[in-house]
Amino acid sequence: MVDADGTEVAGLDMRPVREMLNGRFITLARADLADALLSACQDVPTHFGVSIVGIGRDGQEAIVTLSDQRQECPAIRVEMS
Repeated sequence: MVDADGTEVAGLDMRPVREMLNGRFITLARADLADALLSACQDVPTHFGVSIVGIGRDGQEAIVTLSDQRQECPAIRVEMS
């Protein structure tokens, strides 16, 4: 971990974890992961800082309620019988 100036202030020896997982362990910066996910989902609306608090429907459309009380109708079709 680094502080705002980039100075290392804490660390963790990950060798035991790598050994336990036979080398199948990597570290990945959160920003790099977010960039990869957002790049793969270019046309999907993305909302940060909110959670889904409700899912309903209006006819054949799904309605998603977010924790900031916005409601979205994602471009999906819900098949319910």
